[in-house]
Amino acid sequence: MNDRALFFSIIFLALFPATRGAVAADLPTAEIRLPDLVREALERNPEVQMAARMVEAKHAHVPQAGALPDPVLMYGVENEGRPVPFETLGTGGFSDVYVGFTQEIPFHGKRALREKVAGEEASAEEWRYEGTRRRVAAQVAEAYYDLYATHAALGIVDESLKLLDQLTKVARARLAVGQASQQDVLDAEVELSRLQERKSTLERRRATIEAALQRLLLRTAPAPLGRPAPVLETPLVANLDELLARAEEESPVVREAETRTSKAERTVDLARRERLPDFAVNVVYHNRASLDPWRSMQAGSRSRRSWKRVPILERPGAHGRRWFQESVSR
Repeated sequence: MNDRALFFSIIFLALFPATRGAVAADLPTAEIRLPDLVREALERNPEVQMAARMVEAKHAHVPQAGALPDPVLMYGVENEGRPVPFETLGTGGFSDVYVGFTQEIPFHGKRALREKVAGEEASAEEWRYEGTRRRVAAQVAEAYYDLYATHAALGIVDESLKLLDQLTKVARARLAVGQASQQDVLDAEVELSRLQERKSTLERRRATIEAALQRLLLRTAPAPLGRPAPVLETPLVANLDELLARAEEESPVVREAETRTSKAERTVDLARRERLPDFAVNVVYHNRASLDPWRSMQAGSRSRRSWKRVPILERPGAHGRRWFQESVSR
């Protein structure tokens, strides 16, 4: 009887061989590599792209912050006693057409400080962009290694399922010939059910991790990612103190905080200089058409054509009120 049971056991093991490292048949065979995934995430991730656009915008604002304010161009018509434009031009003593411009000139040092503040803001945005890149890359790496561990666990579970399924069939065959008890078969079937439940849990975990990777890579079409490439053990070449010092020196968060501190100091200096007055130059050209200049002078009005230069001193305040204005006409 024992020889017969051994014969059936050998037959079942021959029909259902256990292959070490076997994986589920539905898993994709193409391998994925971490550097390729990180590169794709940095190129397509919307958060990284938004941070890059913010850096470009901040750098474009730097020369604008140190430039002169926009000049103001003016054009107008003055009539004497009539609402229609140009109707009294050349006949009325106070009728003319004028054109001119006004240029504001900030006090010395204000433009340079404004440009420095904008430059510090752009540098801080650069470090924020670098921090975003590193955070996304770390998230991709974490999901990749979780996916690798899940695939490895699934391979072990599949190998155990195949081996346990063979042992269960052997136990049933031995039970049929009276060489095993019903308890042995029940124990094998219970353990088989536990492994199947473990496999279902790992498959759900694999689907969740793949969805997270798809989100980081901005892949809209659902497609299998494949099996992660084998992970090679990389020993650390530095001790804990060296790693902490390097992290503090190269951390984008620390560098961003330092840059924003420098920007705050420049902002305080700019606020103190903003109390100083600004200047403005106003140049206006007047044309009175064919009006006789001698007649205009007898009437006490201006000549036919004249220039008016108005230097203006502005005192900074809540409403930017003008403090002193001197006009020179000729």
